[in-house]
Amino acid sequence: MSVVSRINLPKEVLIFLPMLTFFWGINWPFMKIGLEDIQVMDFRSVNVGASALGFLIIALIKKRKLLPTKRDWIGLVPAALLNITGWNILILWGVSQMASGRAAILGFTMPIWATFITVIVVREKLTTRQILGLAAGMGAMLLLLFQDLRLIGQNPMGTASCILAAFCWGAGTVFIRHYGFSLATSAMTAWLQGIGVVPIVVIAYLTADTDWSNVGWPSWAALVYNCTIAGVFCYYAWYRIAGQIPIVVSTVSTLMIPVLGVFTGMIVLDEQPGLYEFSALALVVFAVFFVVIPKRHA
Repeated sequence: MSVVSRINLPKEVLIFLPMLTFFWGINWPFMKIGLEDIQVMDFRSVNVGASALGFLIIALIKKRKLLPTKRDWIGLVPAALLNITGWNILILWGVSQMASGRAAILGFTMPIWATFITVIVVREKLTTRQILGLAAGMGAMLLLLFQDLRLIGQNPMGTASCILAAFCWGAGTVFIRHYGFSLATSAMTAWLQGIGVVPIVVIAYLTADTDWSNVGWPSWAALVYNCTIAGVFCYYAWYRIAGQIPIVVSTVSTLMIPVLGVFTGMIVLDEQPGLYEFSALALVVFAVFFVVIPKRHA
């Protein structure tokens, strides 16, 4: 029996999920590199603004409906503030305060927040395998965090920023999944990013101190990557995935992203993997297996 036939997921999800994992995973050290020369709010203003423009172009090419209904407008504002404004401001500030891999781990506590919100608000029931998968995934996150307890204690604001960012992303994902927008993914995401970038631009204008003439090519490369691959393709893939499968499946399936972020940071930023990293990787593999691959029947 092939892997595809064993996994009870849409084919589009099976294509997008590994690509999303890879491209978002390697982006964590790239963001750290970009922030060496570019101020946090400037980086996100350009990044999210360019991504919104990219989604608008996609929607125009595909001839999607662009104008939201009144009901869409009511949902777009809170969804944008959670998914775009809150997540981007908080997580990028956290990345600037600590190692990129550790920020990725904290940011990807998102599944536990999304699952709690889903169970409490939406009352979506979890299977035993989903509970085991969530527990294994969170165990992996805690295992990697164990090494940095002293660092977290020295930098509580950076840690709190990343965790709050994860909560915003989780809450926003649940909201979008269950609100029922009438817009196609490309048009919806263009509006989400267009609305969400406004507060970021305002903050950047008031606090901007980037010397663009001295920005090095690695930071430019990181910014371009975030404007295109991470900002357009990955967000498109994420909303397509989140809209087709249960929240707990989509969120736990992303737990490979922070682990990949940690290992990419070790390669790019010259860190060394150890027992904690490899143990966490094993736990995440088990988590994804429990949640994504259903129990086989005779």
